[in-house]
Amino acid sequence: MTTSVRDVPNVERTPRRTVRVPDELWQAAQRVAAARDESVTDVVNRALEAYVRRHAASSSQSDSPSTGSSSAPAADSSSSTG
Repeated sequence: MTTSVRDVPNVERTPRRTVRVPDELWQAAQRVAAARDESVTDVVNRALEAYVRRHAASSSQSDSPSTGSSSAPAADSSSSTG
């Protein structure tokens, strides 16, 4: 089952995030999301959930005190915000 932002209680309390996305990609995402009766927020949330599920296990295995690896998701260090 897919959870839509519209289905999340207290959605108005969900913090806003700022990311940089090329115009062409953003516009394409808007078109596809609208055609599927979704918001781009729905799409981004699902994509981030899938990313974390896919990489969390391998990330936790490589994180150990001896390596000094950060437990912060890779997306935070590679995306521009602001």
